[in-house]
Amino acid sequence: MSGRAGRPARHRGRGLRRVALRRPDLLDKELLTRHYRPGTLADERARTSWVAPDLKPLDG
Repeated sequence: MSGRAGRPARHRGRGLRRVALRRPDLLDKELLTRHYRPGTLADERARTSWVAPDLKPLDG
């Protein structure tokens, strides 16, 4: 049986698992708070479009 985007069900989620294994730092719930002030994240503009970090630049 096919899953989303035509991928077989047995392959679903493998991409996310691969990312999690390679970049576990992206799973850190506090990641955004190191780069953005709480008020910046709560602002409507941040909810609808890109807003540059106002505490610390994002690593490339």
